[in-house]
This record gives sequence, C-alpha cells and structure tokens, in this order.
Amino acid sequence: MEQDSNSDVGPELDASSTHQSTASLSSKLASDQTAMNDSPYDTQGNEGEKCYRSTRLTVGQFLRKELIDDFHPSYFVSFLGCGITGNIFYGFPYKARWLEICGIILFCITIFFFIVTSVMCVLSCWFYPRRMALYIHDYSHSLYFAVYSMGFSTIINGVNLLTHGRYPIFLWVLWWIGVVLAVMNTAVIFFFSFLSKFSAHKIADINASIFMPVVCCCVVSSPGHLIAPELETRNQKIITEVTALMLFFISIMLFHGVGAIFMVRLILCKIPSTSQIFTQFLPIGFVGQSSYSIMLFGNNMYNFIPDDALAKAFLVPSALGAYLLLAGGYIYLFIAIASCMSKSSPFAKNHDPDWTTKRFGLIKWNKGWWTMTFPVGTMSLANSEVAKGVAGYDFLFFKVMSAIIGGSLFIICIVNLIGLSYCIWERFYKAFFIKEDHIDVVCQKV
Repeated sequence: MEQDSNSDVGPELDASSTHQSTASLSSKLASDQTAMNDSPYDTQGNEGEKCYRSTRLTVGQFLRKELIDDFHPSYFVSFLGCGITGNIFYGFPYKARWLEICGIILFCITIFFFIVTSVMCVLSCWFYPRRMALYIHDYSHSLYFAVYSMGFSTIINGVNLLTHGRYPIFLWVLWWIGVVLAVMNTAVIFFFSFLSKFSAHKIADINASIFMPVVCCCVVSSPGHLIAPELETRNQKIITEVTALMLFFISIMLFHGVGAIFMVRLILCKIPSTSQIFTQFLPIGFVGQSSYSIMLFGNNMYNFIPDDALAKAFLVPSALGAYLLLAGGYIYLFIAIASCMSKSSPFAKNHDPDWTTKRFGLIKWNKGWWTMTFPVGTMSLANSEVAKGVAGYDFLFFKVMSAIIGGSLFIICIVNLIGLSYCIWERFYKAFFIKEDHIDVVCQKV
C-alpha cells in the first residue's frame, strides 16, 4: 500500500485560517484514498469529490467500500439507540418476563453493533490516518464520538442489569473507562469542535447537536450511581459517588451556557430545516438524564448515611432538582414534537420533497430518526426513578408516564431497525443485482 508523505498525520491546517470547511477537509481525505493503489475504483479528482464508473464489485471490494471507505461516525447511533431501549425494557416499570427477553435480545443487538462499528472506526483510521484529526476538530464528525461514549455507558448499565450487580469490580473498571471517554468528549472534542480556531460558527448554523459532547459526563455519572451500592468497600463507594456527582455538575455548568445559545438560535432563526428537525429531541436527553442521575444520587445518599436527618438533607434537594429537570424535559419534549409536526401534513404548507413523502406529507425515514431514541429513553428512565418517590412515597403518575414513553421508544427503535435493514439490503442489491447497463456514474464523497 502506497501513501503520500503526509498520510500518517492529520489534515494540514492553515495557521492563518480561522475555519476550514468540511468540503476542504474532505478533499484532503480524498487524496488519501486516491494515493492507495489497491483501490478498486477508477478515480477522477475534482475538488474533494471523486467520481468512478461503477463496475461489478466483488464481495471483498463491496465490504471494503461500505465498511471502511464510506465509514462515518454517525453509525454509532445504532448501538446507542438499541442499548437504551433494551435497558428500559429489561427494567420496565411493569415487570414481565417477555419484556426482559426483549431487553436481552436488544442488548445482544447492541453488543453486535458496538463491536462492528468499533472495528469499522479502527480500520477507517488505519487505512486513512488523516481522518483521526478530522474526528477531533470537525464537528460534523467529532460530535458522534459523544454518541460512542453514551452508547458505552448504556452497555455498562445493560451488563449491570443482566448480572444483577454480581461483578462489581468488573463493572467498576468499565465505568472508569466510560469516564475517560466522557471527559475526552466534554473537554477535548468540545474545545476543538466549538472553541478553537479550527471551526467558525454562525448562530443560524447551530442546532441542538451542540449538546452531545456536553451531556457525556452526565450520562456516565448514572452508571456510577447504579454501581456504587454493589461495591465492596466504603472507600470505593465514596470515590464513585463523589466522582459521579462531579461529572454531573460539569455537564450542568456547561449546559447553562450552551442551552442559552440554543434558545437564542430558536428564537432568532426558528426551528431547523426538515433534514435536521430530529435534533430538536437532543435537549430532552440532557435534562432527562440529569434528572435520572441526581435522583439516583439522592436515593444512594439516603441509603448510605445512617443519620436520618443528614440523609434527608441530601435526598430532598436531590429530589427537587430531579423534578425541576424532569419538568424541563416535558417542555423540550413538547417543543420537539411540535417542531416535527410543523414539518408534516396537515400543518406544513410547503413540504420538503427530499425529506417528506409525496402522498401523505410525512417525514421519510432517515438516519436522523435514530436521534429520537436516546432522549426519549432518558425521559422514561427519569420518570421511572422519580416514580419511586421520596422516602417511600410513590408517584403512580410518573410510573405510568415511564411505561408510555418506554413503549413509544420501543416502536421508534423497531422502525429504525427495519429502516436500517432496508438500507443495507438496498445497497447490497444495487451492488450485485442491478444489470451493468443500468448502473450510472456514481460520485463518492468522503
């Protein structure tokens, strides 16, 4: 394999430039692909875009193209969505054995997607080393590594549920790995994607995806609270609880600034286009997960501290904070649903033909649908934990809402899996079953 002299480093950055567009970065990645003399395509360089006349691919060439050449970090959303759906069904508010079986099946699918996408990412960086820099500072790619971090946290929760806390040290090690991933996203990727000179932003271009690296620390704090009661020593429990609480506070502090920017963008520029409309669900994920995390902390403190007055001093403020954040989750849920309805019939006057169906005027299935899974799941988790109440006083309303939202999440996840399966089959069919005479010139972009 032959590569140019700079193939083992990231894209060269112009120090005098304050921003480098995705198109120019893509052209540098395309040069990596062009330099590989074992590529199965006939290339024609054209400003970051290369066109090749499609020929009948072998299975190896097809897999190479789909799994490595065309890899995008957005693929990580698959195991995040399946992971949280499986966890909710296994720990559903109204217990049933068949729900637990559904949760186990979804957990297995989650592990499969996690392994496959992780291997794809490693191979992508191995064959095209310049992508590693792109994955850090180009927000159209880097933000999806926050999805990877959150997905890993859902796997920790899934293992904890399935093992019933029988392997606390193993779970504790996994949790610390998750902490490293979360801090890297909240600190490093957030800095390079939004605060450094590598990127320039306009208020109209910002959407709710800015919350993704911010929420990572809050998401990983929840497994810490779940694992802490099972740990062997008091010192381990204290370290875990304090660390998880600090991670929660990191996310809360960043959310204050980022959330204000998001609301200003909504007020000044209104809701985003149909192609990005599902990003409106992302703020729900933050407030829902925050509510879940702080409620877990309060309950743990109530159980850990022997002094009743001191224990309640931790529990009551935590519960109030959880209710506050959950209320915000309902507000953001309304905004997200109203935004999606405004792009569909009968509310939308001018439909976007690329993203809505011609007959019914509804939003077509696309990978953006995966965006709904985690935020909706966190609302179910938050309602379920709040339903357990304060000091033994239960709230049936929140338990019912958790079940309703959890059922909706299951439907969304199944629709996404069907849509994903159809897209995989469609690509396979076009590659191997369409006659050569009907294959047009295909333009591939990194």
